[in-house]
Parts: sequence; C-alpha cells; structure tokens
Amino acid sequence: MADPPPPDQSLKLTKREEYTLGFTTIAFMAFSVIEMIYAFSSNSMALLGDAVAMMVDACTYMFNGCAIRRARQQGKEDKWAVLGPVISTSVLIGAMIYIFYDAVSTLASGASGDGGARGTGSRSPRRPAATPRPSPRCYCACGRSSW
Repeated sequence: MADPPPPDQSLKLTKREEYTLGFTTIAFMAFSVIEMIYAFSSNSMALLGDAVAMMVDACTYMFNGCAIRRARQQGKEDKWAVLGPVISTSVLIGAMIYIFYDAVSTLASGASGDGGARGTGSRSPRRPAATPRPSPRCYCACGRSSW
C-alpha cells in the first residue's frame, strides 16, 4: 500500500491566519449587507455596485478558506481551489454589465440622478429648477441677479 503524499507546507495556515481570514469574511459580509440595505433604500446604483463587489469579496474569502481546508485534508489542491475565483469573476462581470446597462439607459432617457425603477432605464425626469427672480439690488458682472 502506498503512503499518502506528504502534506504541502504552503497549504498550512497558522491559527492567526485562519482567524484573520474568518474575521475578514464575516466583516466584509456584514458591511456589504448594511451597504446593500442603504443602496436599495436610497436607490443608488453606485452603492449597489460597491455592495455587490464587497459581497463577492466575502464569498471569495469563504471559498478560499474552504479550498485550503479541503486541500490540507487531501494533501494537495484540487478543482475546488479554482471555484472561488471563477465564481467571483463571473459575478463581478455580471454586476458590471448590469450597472453599465442601467447607466446607459439612464443617459439615453435624458434623465439624471439615481432615481426611478431599478434596471428598467425608465427614470423619472428631474423637475426643472425654479427660475430665479432678478433682484434690482445686486447684479454680477454678466448682468444677471446673483440671488
């Protein structure tokens, strides 16, 4: 019977490194959930994009931790080591395409800002600002009222 291969020393994490990876995963997940709540409540695509990126980072840390544990148990890396980066890259590309499409739809509709229905491109147009009334007391160099 063949002896199992010696464990790869590069797969060994110290307790401090395991703690750091776990803490970072939980912290990123918590911050991304809070940021996602604020993104949906404020209807901000910028916050949503950042929240998705942070969530993907947290999931990548989690996948990496699982892959390192699995590799440590088997004594070598396997296909699970690639799963985290492939999923995170795919999700980030998908989120980038969605946000880019929404931004182009917003620009094409002539609206400005982050208001309106998400993903439909149908933004409510911004109300024009009230026309300032000229004040006879103060004029700038161009002749318009500065009030």
